[in-house]
Amino acid sequence: MKKRELTILVSWYDSKDQAEADCFEENMKTFRKHNPECEVVCVKSLLESSSESYSLMDVSLLQWYSANKDSLDAERFLLIDWACWCDVNVKEYYKGVWNADVAGPSVKYPERDSWYWFETIDQLPVQSRLYATGILPFCGILVSERAMDDISSEIWKPDYLNLESELRFATVATMMGFDPVPIPVCSRSLNWNENLPFDGRHPGLHYPRKRMVHEDCLRSIDQHFNNPAEDMPKIFHQTWKTVHIPEHYEKAVHSWKVMHPDWEFILWTDEMNRVFIKTFFPDFLLIYDSYPHNIQRVDAVRYFILYQLGGVFVDLDFECLENIEPLIADYKCSFGLEPPAHADQKSMDFLICNAFMASYKSNDFFRKILDKLYLFEVSRGNYFFDVLASTGPTFLSLTYAEYAHKDEVNLISSEKLYPLTASEAERLVDNDMDDVMILKMENAYAVHYFSGNWLAG
Repeated sequence: MKKRELTILVSWYDSKDQAEADCFEENMKTFRKHNPECEVVCVKSLLESSSESYSLMDVSLLQWYSANKDSLDAERFLLIDWACWCDVNVKEYYKGVWNADVAGPSVKYPERDSWYWFETIDQLPVQSRLYATGILPFCGILVSERAMDDISSEIWKPDYLNLESELRFATVATMMGFDPVPIPVCSRSLNWNENLPFDGRHPGLHYPRKRMVHEDCLRSIDQHFNNPAEDMPKIFHQTWKTVHIPEHYEKAVHSWKVMHPDWEFILWTDEMNRVFIKTFFPDFLLIYDSYPHNIQRVDAVRYFILYQLGGVFVDLDFECLENIEPLIADYKCSFGLEPPAHADQKSMDFLICNAFMASYKSNDFFRKILDKLYLFEVSRGNYFFDVLASTGPTFLSLTYAEYAHKDEVNLISSEKLYPLTASEAERLVDNDMDDVMILKMENAYAVHYFSGNWLAG
């Protein structure tokens, strides 16, 4: 009887984290969906922590293989970490290296590559140090039955157990005569970068995904999505990575609530932001996911939120000094101008900041902003200027300059919302006020601290 071409072995551990367990189940489904002809097997590690499970993943998988190989009937095996998901048929994906004995996403060599685990080469058994090789990450590794047999006979020897799977497996494979072959397509989808949603332009194996996005995360604000009101809703929108706002922002956030006791406040998390885009602007999701920097997503989503719901968006580092309703009451769309000194620094006549924005829902100028966002192209130049020009104040100012109906947009003078320059705001934080700054503050409705967390990149 002919053997099946491939069996997929997915490493898992007994996680007590329900979110991880849910994610694992969903990831398994993606392999079964796109590879119905393959057997997909969960190989459960006896280790209890994720880090221990990962560092010994190769040993766990090969121990399981040795114990069960008499009942297996595959010519090749694909070794997968539980946090990996796929949207492709893996045989098609690996067709360029299908006949290799060992193929991995990124193969590293000490004479060529700088890699943390190569600093532990002296922990390898003496006879294997000459063959030191790495595969990064230890996921998506295609191995022939012959290589599985030979590598498993060597890898669980005590001399190797203090090493990481990424170094141990590749080194033993090389020593046994199975030089790992890099998989050409993997460099664009298997990575160790921040766990951002993959943009879908290159189907493949995607890693890591350790948390599911829950589609019900917008449920608490469902009532606003179908609001028929034509006036501006009394809603303040703010955004942060999670529901846990840093302590140093709490005073500023509270100041808006004190001055606007009859307004509602919505804190949008990164998870909510993406689900919002996916739900109401699905044709923008590809662009949203492909932004190189998260601050671009944070900038972009605020325009979409105000277009869809209306209200006021305000950054967390904005402190309210007076009720701002008089500033926006007679307008369908309002923004604040940054201090003239900021515009001068950028050789611009004016600079509209997106840290405070107020709008009716479905506003025409915000529609213009969204249309411009759809034209985004990835730039890999200066981080600071790329962000400002693609989604930030420079982008907003240039969009306004092109807008034919400027009389419909209320530009609030810097004295009212941005009375201090960034350097003066820094002095304010340090309690280094002078008489000029005090006078500026007395005439202002709010003050922006220009904390610039996103500048850390």
